[in-house]
Amino acid sequence: MKLLWTVVLLAIFTCVWGCGPTPYQKAGPTSARGYSEKRLSEDTFHVQFTASPTTPADVMQDYLYRRAAEITLRHHFRYFAVVREPGPLTAYQTKYRTRDGGQTGNNRWEAELPLWGTLQMTIQCFKNPENASGTSLTNAEAYLYGRPESKASHG
Repeated sequence: MKLLWTVVLLAIFTCVWGCGPTPYQKAGPTSARGYSEKRLSEDTFHVQFTASPTTPADVMQDYLYRRAAEITLRHHFRYFAVVREPGPLTAYQTKYRTRDGGQTGNNRWEAELPLWGTLQMTIQCFKNPENASGTSLTNAEAYLYGRPESKASHG
């Protein structure tokens, strides 16, 4: 009986943990959920956040901007500008199957399956605001540490 309760509790924990909102974390080999980035040039980065379907889009966007600010500071810049805005969040994908194994295309049906949502954007980093020439900048330190007068709007 004790083994049964252990299995039941483990199943519940797994479902709650696996089905809940994705926390701010680095995506890794065991889980694709979280942030990742790719350096495109000395001052330009592609930033991405992938989350479960239960993670609200505004939370994902905040995580994306948070990672952009961290990257900016880590590479000794002070400001970042969004070169390519986060695209619309696609939470569902249409899958098609056929009942005859795909051989004739007959008896085709479709279903929308939930996906992990992914937001991505490209940023360019700057050390001085003068170098941005009219580009809307976000102060990375202010974004991370809460000086709202220096934050750029992204919502």
